[in-house]
Amino acid sequence: MTRFPNRRPVVRARRAALSLLALLAVALVPASATAAAPYRFDTQLGEDCTSGYGPDGEQLTIRLRNATGKLLATRSVTINPFDLYSACFGTAIKPGYRLTANGPQGSTSFVLPTLKLRLDRVTNVASGTAPDGAFLYLYTYACTPYACSLDTQPTTTANGNGSWSVDTGRDVDGYDSAILLYRTDDDHNARRESRAAWFEVRRAATNAVTFHADRAGSVTFTLRSGGGAVLATVKRTVPGAGAYVLRFKARGNPVAITSGRRVVGSFAGDASMVVPPLALAFDTAADEVSGTCFSGMGWRLNASAPGALPGDFVWDAGTADGSGAFTAQIAGLADGWTAIATCENQRGDWVVLRGEA
Repeated sequence: MTRFPNRRPVVRARRAALSLLALLAVALVPASATAAAPYRFDTQLGEDCTSGYGPDGEQLTIRLRNATGKLLATRSVTINPFDLYSACFGTAIKPGYRLTANGPQGSTSFVLPTLKLRLDRVTNVASGTAPDGAFLYLYTYACTPYACSLDTQPTTTANGNGSWSVDTGRDVDGYDSAILLYRTDDDHNARRESRAAWFEVRRAATNAVTFHADRAGSVTFTLRSGGGAVLATVKRTVPGAGAYVLRFKARGNPVAITSGRRVVGSFAGDASMVVPPLALAFDTAADEVSGTCFSGMGWRLNASAPGALPGDFVWDAGTADGSGAFTAQIAGLADGWTAIATCENQRGDWVVLRGEA
């Protein structure tokens, strides 16, 4: 099923500072039946900001302490007319850290729990750890290179040792996202977000593949010819979730990833890609950029003028035709513009094309 809209908006865009996914997840959770704290926290582990709720117009002092009680930061905030506030500390908020809020209604405190989440694209199961016996909300999102949409919303309960797992009820692809939410009895929210593992091939004639891991472990990538012959293999042990660049070599020499060759990753049984043509064509007279992605799958193209600031670009998106071909409409396209196209294959792995008019 195609998850990109079959349309081509052309807009100016800048990165948003807040996660709409996280805000949506919080909005969908029912309030606790017990009395809420005077001020409530909503915090995503690993981020450097917290947000929350309280009476409109009140001024709060927010403090962040680490697990040993050391004061890391203090911020003063005013609750806005929508009963919301936010505070950023310049340091990642980790399990065991304590947030406190002091204001006219009194004081409230929240110790961040340990939450772990893994979204498995092979078994379609989400699993992890949480406080013993915790009731948990899971929100899964079908994601493309430019947008995510809410899909399933299973719930589960952590067992006596804190472990939990739940079937997502959907077919998980690479880069798909999930948010795990734990709400305390006094309505503080702690969240953990994770993506299913995926890989991407970038640019023409490079020998590198970028692996976006969802956990620690060993991974092997194999590059094969169009006929199936093994051209190169690279193996690496990654220490945890994150992006890792692996390079194909044979007898010490780089082996390029070119059109028609197949890249296979051991991290998932469906992690296999026949590489499309890694080039973009520009027609400045028609304001068009064209290329080849994957048949019937989505693409997004960002184009920027020379000297443009980061995040200042024109973009277009749509669905490739049966041959994988696509054409982006870019208003004002001219010589010297740079374009980057991201293509998603049927299992959520990417090819990223780059070119200059």
